[in-house]
Amino acid sequence: MQSTTWGLSPTYITDYPSLVAGVTYANRDGSSRQEIIQRYQPGEQVFLIAEPDNAVDPNAIAVQRGDGEQLGYLPRPLAERVARLLRQGYGYAAFVAEILEPGLTYSSYGVRLQIVEASPGMSPEEVQEYIDAVQAQPAQGPTAWPQSAA
Repeated sequence: MQSTTWGLSPTYITDYPSLVAGVTYANRDGSSRQEIIQRYQPGEQVFLIAEPDNAVDPNAIAVQRGDGEQLGYLPRPLAERVARLLRQGYGYAAFVAEILEPGLTYSSYGVRLQIVEASPGMSPEEVQEYIDAVQAQPAQGPTAWPQSAA
């Protein structure tokens, strides 16, 4: 899926892929992230939860299901960006783009997300229209988030 941008600065909406980090670790409650991942379906919404009190990384962004089950975290460079922009009023939506199965390429289950980022001022209707368009696009192979993003 190619990253696309709608709107002009200073108001914009864009999307980009990201792999979920920490998928092989257990959650605090002892639940297996690997088992949780196997219950996901492409297109399922996930939530990006800021953890400013995280002792390891105050910019940590947890990736969770609606019921609170955690899949892992956004990779640190992306989490730094998302945490900063959340504090500035940006909005985020994320959904599972692909479940990566163990095999020749991966030794464990993994998740590729598609993240939608909307600057302050975007209407809920514009954001939903954009999300619908992104979800209608065919998934491509796993990639990391675009390092060149502002």
